[in-house]
Amino acid sequence: MEMVRFALFLSAGLVAFGQGAGRIEGRVVNASGAPLEKATVTLSRASGTPSPGSVFLTSQATIAETGSDGRFSFANLEPSQYSLRVARSGYAPLERFRTFFIEPGIPPVEFTFVLTPQAVITGRITDSDGDPLENAGVSAFRDGDERDRKRWIPIGSSRTDSQGNFRIGTLPPGRYFIAAGSRNYGVTTYYPGSWDMTGAAAVTVEPRSERSGIDIRVRQDGPPRFTVRGKASMISGGSVAAGQMLTLNSRDGLGSGGTGGSVRDDGSFEIKGVRAGTYLLQTVEAFGGSNGMVSSSWTDKGQVEVTVTDHDEVGVLIAIRPAMTIAGIVTMEDGTKLTVRPSVVLIAHDLPFNGPDAWARGREDGSFEIRNLGPVLYDIQPAALPAGAMVKSIRFNGRDATHAPIDLTGGSEGRLEIVLSKSATN
Repeated sequence: MEMVRFALFLSAGLVAFGQGAGRIEGRVVNASGAPLEKATVTLSRASGTPSPGSVFLTSQATIAETGSDGRFSFANLEPSQYSLRVARSGYAPLERFRTFFIEPGIPPVEFTFVLTPQAVITGRITDSDGDPLENAGVSAFRDGDERDRKRWIPIGSSRTDSQGNFRIGTLPPGRYFIAAGSRNYGVTTYYPGSWDMTGAAAVTVEPRSERSGIDIRVRQDGPPRFTVRGKASMISGGSVAAGQMLTLNSRDGLGSGGTGGSVRDDGSFEIKGVRAGTYLLQTVEAFGGSNGMVSSSWTDKGQVEVTVTDHDEVGVLIAIRPAMTIAGIVTMEDGTKLTVRPSVVLIAHDLPFNGPDAWARGREDGSFEIRNLGPVLYDIQPAALPAGAMVKSIRFNGRDATHAPIDLTGGSEGRLEIVLSKSATN
């Protein structure tokens, strides 16, 4: 039985399947293990074809409600990619999950979801004179570590009423940082009154509790801002990267810098409104275009570190190369045929690079191709493996990568070989 709590991903779980139709079962309980009635369980089925580099697809949702025993089930499911979400009034919802596959021949797996009573944070948002700010946005963040780097994770949000009051509910108990901002006034301000995340104070809430008095006076002024200027060029042929979108992401993972910008026809770029700090200047995985016309998503990749101190940073150079592709294969150590089509996910080892993680679903023979990769380090995460199978070894271009990221910073593509074993000790 698999236990799932808030902010924990579902494992690459595999669900019962037999004779053309699959079945997902489970139950929803409280922290003491008692069943929860009237919990809503939403099963989303991926449909369509994922875009390059994206793990997420459009989905079709089916909803079930738990009975007095806390149980739920979904039957007659076709082979596909699915995800689950659980919610109940008075409890913090389980919203953070990873997709999983239903495949032929997979033994039953039952999910148990543990819901925690919600907590509430309330307060008042005013301007620098103490007057209420109406319709200001207020967000609650939790801090966490992602691959050894601090990350702020948004959990809940609200907007103020005419008196500046806000209420953020359905929060799991824990430690939060609160930020408030208005489109029409001042700069984003972190409780109790800092313009910088590093000056924010934590707010702790317990289950079934309300923490009130979290008042923020939004600052009218902000920290000094600077401009980053430079040139972008393509690795192949040295031509300019005209039209390419760029953005600055904080090196410590606590936000972005400036508004981003696009490369001009002569290869130059300019990003204004940047605070002091260390950033990664990166290409953007987004829809671009000119003269208001939308075009295909960018597939060229580039990244360079930029440090801004007390003045404009000029002369920054970013080299952009075509996105890379890695081919590979997943095999069983004993040479037996795979009973499922595994997936392989490549996760940027440092900070998220160019949007979602890149992935591919293997073919019947275990072969796969992962496209749209950038010049960074990637961690390898096999998923949807045969029942009882574990990863024994991973090799990239003949070198062991079982416990280390693969290195694409030099721009070289390669071959990934993943060997599974039913008795692996690694």
